[in-house]
Amino acid sequence: DDRRRKLADLVRYFQECIQQSALTWANSDTPIQQLQLGCPDKAIKYADTLKQQGIICLPMRQPTVSSLATGLRVVLNYHHERSDIDQLFHQLAVFTGFW
Repeated sequence: DDRRRKLADLVRYFQECIQQSALTWANSDTPIQQLQLGCPDKAIKYADTLKQQGIICLPMRQPTVSSLATGLRVVLNYHHERSDIDQLFHQLAVFTGFW
């Protein structure tokens, strides 16, 4: 139960961060979140850049998703902390020039 509560709290916190983000995110109230970039090349580049910072986000491309939904899949789990989410959003902001 503690793990479920922590994960639910992380999902709520992630959604709060999305509200402050200039990027486009799919609507999800689950631990699986999706950044929509609309470009397979961007998805791969973002995933590679984040991986260099120790952040694993998998690129999602056709045929798994539509071309508009192409982007990154972020999967939250019990082992994450709010600081991990903050780091992800900071790196995305730096990388995209929104910081």
